[in-house]
Amino acid sequence: MTLVKKTFLVFSLSFLIQILLVGTLITFGFNRSMGQWERIRQEESASIVKEVLSLSEDESVFIDAPWPIMIFDANQQMIGSSQAPRAMGRMAGRNAFGDMMPVRSQGELIGYYSINVDEFKDDIANEALFSSMLRISFVAFAVSLLISLLAAYLFSRSISKPADILSSHLRDMSEGNLEQEVSVTGDAELVGVGTSVETLRRRMKHEQGLRAQWGQDIAHDLRTPVASLTSQVEGMADTVLKPTPQRFEMMLKELKRIESLIGDLETLMKLESPEIRVEKDTIYSEALLSDLKEMFTSLAVTKSMTISVHSEVSEFTGDESLLARALGNLIMNAILYGDEHTEIGVLVAEEGDEVVLSVRNRGPVISPEESEKIFERLYRGEFARNAPGTGLGLTIVSQIASLHEGHVSLTSDKKEGTRFSISFPTGH
Repeated sequence: MTLVKKTFLVFSLSFLIQILLVGTLITFGFNRSMGQWERIRQEESASIVKEVLSLSEDESVFIDAPWPIMIFDANQQMIGSSQAPRAMGRMAGRNAFGDMMPVRSQGELIGYYSINVDEFKDDIANEALFSSMLRISFVAFAVSLLISLLAAYLFSRSISKPADILSSHLRDMSEGNLEQEVSVTGDAELVGVGTSVETLRRRMKHEQGLRAQWGQDIAHDLRTPVASLTSQVEGMADTVLKPTPQRFEMMLKELKRIESLIGDLETLMKLESPEIRVEKDTIYSEALLSDLKEMFTSLAVTKSMTISVHSEVSEFTGDESLLARALGNLIMNAILYGDEHTEIGVLVAEEGDEVVLSVRNRGPVISPEESEKIFERLYRGEFARNAPGTGLGLTIVSQIASLHEGHVSLTSDKKEGTRFSISFPTGH
């Protein structure tokens, strides 16, 4: 069932329930009013009877009453009537209207009265009032029904139209069509859903482009070492090249590069998986930095570099294995691309409500143009094209920062050197 039909059904049922409720209340009120009308009529009649009996003598009197009434004494002899005087004689001794009602004063029977037994609606004026109320009620219910149906139609269309648009866009997105921009107008909730769908479309389109580019880059990065190894093996098989230790060492180096690339790809795929869970716990800064320094000191010595570590925070919260991997990637890059005989500084600090893990080194300045691309997958900067590496290290660092609800920043100039910083909330 469509949204329009459901809305019509709900509005119709609710309107019928309202009609039944209003009709019941009107009927109850009308019956109550008639009861009160009869009670007041009887009370006023009894008051008139008492007044007439207190003043009347033996003669019959004419009573000026708002409705037909006959009054009798305790012996049931008529002593007054609202009819013309000449008609009293003909009505004397008999009830012309209805049953005689007794009237008592201080518990003593003082007389009787009888009034017109017609019901409320038997009166011409009352009948006219009753008919007018019925007509007005019918017209009011009919107009209300039309207004309710019109409101139901407009309301359902205001929802179904943008919903149809969203459904169409989602169907196109499921079929791989990500070119059509999603634009929805209407209620704030539907506009919010449309904005989220548009954000999803842009992200999917961006990821689609990245996947395509990533596939090309991986193919390119693997093609070169595989082609080199293939030519080496074919040359040795054809006895064109000699199987020397140097040649085997070069082939092993290429294989290790391929192995490293595959390992980084596997790591990045795990980090980008929706199923990944960050195991946050207390991390002691000095222990983390000490382990990293011991791990990379021997490699830094090969370039006559030193590693200094400093912590302004004793402890913080995060996934220690992931953050150690991110800092390790940054320290490795600092060693690979930094100048010889320089110092690499590793710092853990707190800035505002964020923990900042930074690695600083001295080396070639990274231009602003490269800074915008350096965290992209497989991007190799100008000074890294001939250096070992897979081009995924900084992408992994950026993803680890995102998993900690943080980000990576880069500053690079000739005076201060190059500094990579991982910032994320403290979690206090």
